Amino acid sequence: MRLKHNIDMVLANLVQQITGTIAILLIPKFLSPDEYGKITTIAVLLAFAPLCDLGISNVYTRKMPALLAQGESAAVSAWNATTLWMKIVGSVIFGLILGGLYEWKYGETLTSISIVAITFLTTITTYFVSWNTVRSDFAAVKTITILQAILRLLTIPGAAFIGVFGWCSAQIIAALGLTIRGDIRHWFRVNLHNSPFCLKLVKDNIPEALQLVLLTNFWVQMLSFGRSYAALSYPDAITAQYGLVNAALQAITSVCIAAFSPQTIKVYSLLALDREQALQFVIRTISWTMPVMVLGSIASIQLLPIFFKMAFPTYNIPDQLIAFSMLSLISYPIIMSLGSLLIGSGRSAIYLATVLAGLAVAFTSATTLFGTFAYDTAALAQLIAVSGFVGLLILVISICFSEFSKQLVPLWIAGGVCGLVPALYLLTTQ
Repeated sequence: MRLKHNIDMVLANLVQQITGTIAILLIPKFLSPDEYGKITTIAVLLAFAPLCDLGISNVYTRKMPALLAQGESAAVSAWNATTLWMKIVGSVIFGLILGGLYEWKYGETLTSISIVAITFLTTITTYFVSWNTVRSDFAAVKTITILQAILRLLTIPGAAFIGVFGWCSAQIIAALGLTIRGDIRHWFRVNLHNSPFCLKLVKDNIPEALQLVLLTNFWVQMLSFGRSYAALSYPDAITAQYGLVNAALQAITSVCIAAFSPQTIKVYSLLALDREQALQFVIRTISWTMPVMVLGSIASIQLLPIFFKMAFPTYNIPDQLIAFSMLSLISYPIIMSLGSLLIGSGRSAIYLATVLAGLAVAFTSATTLFGTFAYDTAALAQLIAVSGFVGLLILVISICFSEFSKQLVPLWIAGGVCGLVPALYLLTTQ
């Protein structure tokens, strides 16, 4: 990637982070905790929208760069049209499901219809970003990302003057602002008219597609389990608390993902050459990032309660909820590093099974511990699941890389820290 491409992506991400921060700081001030709880519920529902094309777009982004480089115009056209049709049909179906779930819970028909529109429009614009990404048109990606980020600032006056429906309406306007662009409309028209839907392409790639999309979505759901479970089971005012804490956690998570992306690419490259070197690189990465995340987690536990009390006094966010959520940050270096080892080694199915086990632990903990920890239970369940997931990951890596068992000792020590620090917190605060 050329320097200009790096600058384009950094600028786009910077604008996205700035506008997102402005929105999260202002929108809760204009809404009651119950209203913001509804917006958090909508965000949880929309987090499942990437499942709408059954993961075909995940395979699309992996295969298209090579097809474009080889000049396979017929295959490129088939992938474009098929993926686009999968997204169009899937987003309508998923939108109706998600909107129906919101209607069932709240009975707010206009907002439910808005969710259907948001699901459809954002899915289509996301696909156009993917198309420009696979053909390395990062200037177009930058333009779309920045325009979308700026337009989404409309959610602030929307929420301030019309409430939850105003927030949804602003999301629709932001997405429409992208889809009415001439180049997007022209590109859609050309691909839908010139290339037919290819059922064989879907049949050939659906096993890999489902595996990739389920792994990605369930991985995200596990790391934000507290918010999702709160939206499912807790009152709206409590869901709002989880929404704000999760916003802070996601901000930190996005930085971690950006920081670990170059390491992930290097792990994939090393695995193709030398498994031992790849393992040693991962262990070194974990060794120097773990202390940083421990200190960051402790700092967050101390500072965020002060910030939330000053910025959002009406939300009454418990210190314990914040602590349980932020303690999971300690595990992030291991999760992000070992995951790349398994995927790069062709063991995505094992990784998916491990993620599902983590989610099972989270659900079990959330239902069994409620009597002791009340509405903080979902955050504790997320912490238990993430910590247990780390232990299971290390065990799986120990089996898959058994020939290097002596080199895995630092990994087990790091895993012990992930369990010890939360345990010490519970022992000293309960």
